[in-house]
Amino acid sequence: MRLFVSIELSPEVLAQIAALQAQLAKTAPLHSVRWTPPEQLHLTMQFLGDIAVEKVGALRDALSAACANCSELKLRAENVGSFPSARNPHVLWIGVSGDAARLSALQNRIASACEPFVERRELAEIARILQTSKAPAFDSWRVTNVKLMRSTLGSAGATHEFLAEFSL
Repeated sequence: MRLFVSIELSPEVLAQIAALQAQLAKTAPLHSVRWTPPEQLHLTMQFLGDIAVEKVGALRDALSAACANCSELKLRAENVGSFPSARNPHVLWIGVSGDAARLSALQNRIASACEPFVERRELAEIARILQTSKAPAFDSWRVTNVKLMRSTLGSAGATHEFLAEFSL
């Protein structure tokens, strides 16, 4: 199973991102962009890759322990950028602010909990390259749980399936 751990975005933020996608799609050359459906947008906390089915129960236990005694977060989506560059965008990103230190601590706890299950690690993290001065305004949202998701690759892109939820 191809798995990742994520935080859901609020319906309001998803709607705002969908509106931004629609606005940007008007200026993009026809068929040049494959937009992620809003219902699949999320904040990835840890990508695990392929995990054997028999390890998923232990992974759930580890994630439950990692999320225990963590309080909810208040986050805000802000800033929009692209990489590798604004002239040659391959990926658009939206930044996150708010309870950033606690979000980072939660991500570290999740990464530590997932470490025994991950067979390969990313060599480097991609840094933010572009920050726009005219970023759209997004709502903030409360994070009360973390989810374990399954990602299945297909010809139309990835589809995501909920597996488990861990309260903060």
